Amino acid sequence: MTKLQSTLQQAVGLLTLALMVSPSYASDATRSDHEWQEKINLCTSCHTVDGNSATPDYPKLSGLHTDYIVKQLTDFKAGKRTSLFMGPIITQIEEKEFKALAEYFSAKKRVPEVAVASELAAQGKKIFESGFVGRVDACSKCHGNEGEGTKTYPRLNGQHSKYIVSQLQNLKSGARSNDNNEEMRKVAKQLSEPEMKAVAEYIASLKEEEPQE
Repeated sequence: MTKLQSTLQQAVGLLTLALMVSPSYASDATRSDHEWQEKINLCTSCHTVDGNSATPDYPKLSGLHTDYIVKQLTDFKAGKRTSLFMGPIITQIEEKEFKALAEYFSAKKRVPEVAVASELAAQGKKIFESGFVGRVDACSKCHGNEGEGTKTYPRLNGQHSKYIVSQLQNLKSGARSNDNNEEMRKVAKQLSEPEMKAVAEYIASLKEEEPQE
């Protein structure tokens, strides 16, 4: 057995345990481990076992609030959010499985980006913490000082910078429209391309706070 296979097998075991204690699983306890392995394989093939995807084509799911993940899956299922990648996948996942899958990824630790353009990140820090008076509110106002997010506003810290830019572009163009009360669409429309890249670079550099002992 390879190291990857061993890691995947451990992940499947953890997901199965999470599903068993989840209310969303209680109503269908007869599902086999094999069926759940197929479900987790659908997710980890792109987002990886620990939820820290290796490519910006796929967002990091690690540490995102359970409710936020469930909302995105629900929106994909309903067609309120579209994606060439998620389109075929979401058809293979049932709504009653959303919560258990979300809980699995929510429990994973976020790994920040490794290489960050420091000069660009410094410019982005100002936007993230202060915004632009009369134009754009600080990102931290909704997403938290460390980009930790909430159940409504996603965790941003350590996310792929290119993924952040792509989502801001989609929000600005209207290609993505499942934000709450058009809040992010309004913000994105006020940001230039260089500003998007700067704030995304800073967001990618943010790390998860270690618990105080």
